[in-house]
Amino acid sequence: MFEKLLITHRQNKLFSIQNCNNKEKRWVVNLYSVQLTEAQISVLQLDLNFVITPKHINNHQILACVEQGIWKLPPGEADIVRSKVTSIINRHNFIECNLRPWELKAIKELR
Repeated sequence: MFEKLLITHRQNKLFSIQNCNNKEKRWVVNLYSVQLTEAQISVLQLDLNFVITPKHINNHQILACVEQGIWKLPPGEADIVRSKVTSIINRHNFIECNLRPWELKAIKELR
């Protein structure tokens, strides 16, 4: 299937296929006439399950969801769950970005 698409588009000369020299070979099909940089290709080659970490976590939303989940629990157990969730949130308040600065820049350029 990919080969058919490749042949069709090669005849139309609408795109170029670019491949980085990464350990894992993932193809990037560029359907535009714009030449992509190595950083942009690298970002596009990330797995589809890859998720950029958010800049901040909404603690209030987490607590609201926990409250929804524990409303049927006895009051003593609900308090224990609340205190554990609160202590976890307080201990892990910062988020470390899972992309390097040049990758973030490449994403901004691709938009």
